[in-house]
Amino acid sequence: MHSAMQSDRAGELVREFGESLYHGFFGKRYLFMLEIYFDDSGTHGGPYCFLAGYLASTQQWAEFAKQWVPLRREYLGDRPFKMSAANREKDPGYIPEEGLVRMAHCIADHVEMEVWSALPEYYAEKIQNRYGVSFDRYRTCFTGVLTDVLQDPRVLSWDEPLTWTFDHQGGTPQNVESELESSLIRAFNHVKSVLSEDYQKLLQSITFADDEFVVPLQAADFLAWHKRRRHADGADIRERPSCEVLRRADTKRIEVIWFDHKLEDLLDQLTRREQP
Repeated sequence: MHSAMQSDRAGELVREFGESLYHGFFGKRYLFMLEIYFDDSGTHGGPYCFLAGYLASTQQWAEFAKQWVPLRREYLGDRPFKMSAANREKDPGYIPEEGLVRMAHCIADHVEMEVWSALPEYYAEKIQNRYGVSFDRYRTCFTGVLTDVLQDPRVLSWDEPLTWTFDHQGGTPQNVESELESSLIRAFNHVKSVLSEDYQKLLQSITFADDEFVVPLQAADFLAWHKRRRHADGADIRERPSCEVLRRADTKRIEVIWFDHKLEDLLDQLTRREQP
């Protein structure tokens, strides 16, 4: 009974968090509201950088939390979930593969769309050697998810507003907005200001939050880690069972890979924007 009450409370908290992001939309009649959550992996080094996450309705995220939180407590007790720790056998946050598979199924059963953007170090270095330009890993992946979601016809066909939540960035305390977060918020709001009203609803709000307390960010952490590790492992390494569950899921997908020609296109856009 106590576990069931905790599960219901987890769903209520996620629903309350989601609804708090929809300033200015109350009173309008929507079938549901959409929320997208992102976490990063590899932004501080390594051959691959990923910004990855999931899009679902407020109700879907609430139902996800009601199943995810008891599952997490079964393996971790009161310890926070971190995918990097969940994979290390000697770490207190370790979760056996059987548990990770159950978590993967929990994610796959509740999300609408998987979205990720990847910057391979190999292509970033090619551009740096060719033009002397270094692309920031996180900002580049952020640009990728933002532009491709706004251009996706499946997303454009939905009439509901969409909020964006990212894991806290920049090394400041959780309640302090970092310089990186401030610059991304300004960029997000600038893009929103120049779009038509039909597009503006897809940029309803941007928030940076703590994945220890905002449960859907833990699903994003799960995906970002698996994506980076799968690409780093290569085709010769057997796919992890939990990763296979995510890959086989009947989920819509938006996938962005920053090849060198795509980076050149971005560089060209930035150069033309700076010209008088």
